[in-house]
Amino acid sequence: MIGKIIKNIRIQRKMSLADISKITKIDIGHLSHIENGKRNPSYKALKLICGALEIPVAQFLTYTGKELNEGQEEYNYIQFIPFNLVPVVDIKEYIEGPCVTDKNVMAVIVSDDSMEDKYKKDSKVFVELYTPLNHKDIGLFLFNNKILIREFVIKNDNIQLKAYNKKYEDILIDMEKDNFKIIGKIMK
Repeated sequence: MIGKIIKNIRIQRKMSLADISKITKIDIGHLSHIENGKRNPSYKALKLICGALEIPVAQFLTYTGKELNEGQEEYNYIQFIPFNLVPVVDIKEYIEGPCVTDKNVMAVIVSDDSMEDKYKKDSKVFVELYTPLNHKDIGLFLFNNKILIREFVIKNDNIQLKAYNKKYEDILIDMEKDNFKIIGKIMK
């Protein structure tokens, strides 16, 4: 998965393998193997590649050994993971979290009642950051400059964000017009 993410970001940045090779001094063939999943980059190579792409290396360490499933591949979920965005938080407290985890995790306060009865307003939930979602996972999203917690639904080849509280309408994502990113998956 790391290679697919690197390739996706490189293409978004309108950079060629030759551009990355020139900056990093890593052979184009080796870079190609990394992007195609035939080789995993060393930490040093990953750090150089991330530097060339101007993205944080720490986020990539979460993906070591992970692969996208068929549905995530089909809908190109990688495009929705915001590798160049960093969440802004106002730390007011710390809470007990998952005991042992190899994931980037943070806690957020539920800001509205859109997901009641599952998550009450002002309750705290743990978010596994930068994680591709499966159908019906609950996630934290950036949608048109708003942060939302919703159920991630694939319906008729479209992505919808579903609220559990019926006073909120489901949101149909328009890939061309909406600013949509997956911040992470709400942990159970």
